[in-house]
Amino acid sequence: MFTVAEETHFDSSCVMLSPESMEDLEVFRGDTVLLSSLAPEPKTALCIALSEEGLRDSIKTSVDALRNLGVQAGDSISVARPDFEVCYSTDIHVLPFQDTIGENDNTTVTQAAMTFFHEAYRPVTKGNCFVVHSGIEFKIVSLQPEAFGIVGPQTKISTTGDPLLRDSFAKSARK
Repeated sequence: MFTVAEETHFDSSCVMLSPESMEDLEVFRGDTVLLSSLAPEPKTALCIALSEEGLRDSIKTSVDALRNLGVQAGDSISVARPDFEVCYSTDIHVLPFQDTIGENDNTTVTQAAMTFFHEAYRPVTKGNCFVVHSGIEFKIVSLQPEAFGIVGPQTKISTTGDPLLRDSFAKSARK
């Protein structure tokens, strides 16, 4: 178990662990790890492990990753090597949340998603959300062939469909 030390505003695909914790978990810098919340309804997210001194029993990760897990600073989560093979996704379908697109047109929204994934080799989890640099928030609505994967250069990225409306839970989780 690890305590969430703080929220950071770095890449939503990464988690910072101490070098000792990485050794204990038998993971190396750049390996994919599975974060799991301990909430009544456990949630998961894939992240890339990075090293930072001084975090022995704690982690740092992005606001987006914490929101996807339903946790905040001070909460406990588990971090482990996935017990399944994390494959490259062939297709990913993401949709923006209506309240974050502002005056942007469909082309701008699509370009924002494409730029986020461009040559980043991001690990993703179906159902999770992410915010791009322009402030547009997307939800991963489908992912092929599995619910977990890595978006690489060969992954087909789709943004077709109507923007999503937030339900009351998503609104409260964003605050």
